[in-house]
Amino acid sequence: MILEIADLVARHCQVPPATARGLRVAFLKTTEPTFLVFARHQAHPLFVVKVGDAATFERRLAVSARLYELLPDAIAKPFGVFPLAGSHALLVQTGLPGIPWFRLADHLRTADDWRRLAGRCRAQLVAFQSAVAREPRWVAGGARYDVALRALAASLHDVLAPLGAPVALMLAEAADVLATVAPAPVVWQHGDFVLNNLLVDDDRIGVVDLDDFGKWQAPFVDAFALACSISLQARTYVPWPHLAEELAACAAVERGAAAYTPRQRTAFFAHFLLSAVADTLQRPARATIRLSYLGYLRDLAEDGPRYLRAFEPPPAPGDAS
Repeated sequence: MILEIADLVARHCQVPPATARGLRVAFLKTTEPTFLVFARHQAHPLFVVKVGDAATFERRLAVSARLYELLPDAIAKPFGVFPLAGSHALLVQTGLPGIPWFRLADHLRTADDWRRLAGRCRAQLVAFQSAVAREPRWVAGGARYDVALRALAASLHDVLAPLGAPVALMLAEAADVLATVAPAPVVWQHGDFVLNNLLVDDDRIGVVDLDDFGKWQAPFVDAFALACSISLQARTYVPWPHLAEELAACAAVERGAAAYTPRQRTAFFAHFLLSAVADTLQRPARATIRLSYLGYLRDLAEDGPRYLRAFEPPPAPGDAS
């Protein structure tokens, strides 16, 4: 297949012959076979090509085309879905410039460097959610998050059992808190808004991998995913604050965040962790990150007040300390 990709892309995307002769292809081992197509002497891919189910790709094409209209500086331009044998097809998009997650440490030397990146990523989350909110189909009504949390906890009983009674008690309390959440509109979430899916350029951040867009429609899914991602990577290289601080910083920029109390935000973090654990069980390659999420659940149960304090708003200027 890798030997055919360049020819298929050149034909379907009407690549000029001089450029087509210099195309080279790299393969990425992901859930769907993914190929990066480079022109000669080009640092970032000219095209990103996925191979998979044609019907799935047609739906994804419609989403990515609309997102590209709304946020062209951050979303790859889709070229189209092109048939292969049977029900398989190619999904072709433009490549985006930027540093991938596994090269960030080559460029970020200090804690200040990582803090600046974290701020830029939070700003991009704001831009992404603002763009999504402009499409009425992508704004959902409020849900019964307490019911969802209890259902997740029940379905994950065997996975959660080794964490013991404190986690079970914390989850029950979180469900009670979520029962107090008033229905409010929530934008569809990217579903995997993490450093692995952000390409960091000098003047912009590209957002890739829209496979799970709309799968999650609960508040703070993207904010908490981003916070966990930043914390996991940054602390590998530099001194970094407790995860609770990054969670609070990311949650603060969530669209509609002001509608939720610190206690509700903490409960939504428990809901996020259960959703994330359940998701990793469907994706064997994510077994390692599942261990991190389970560790966060234990920490939330053992040190809940720390998270609650982090979610408290900063004192207003002039308030007595």
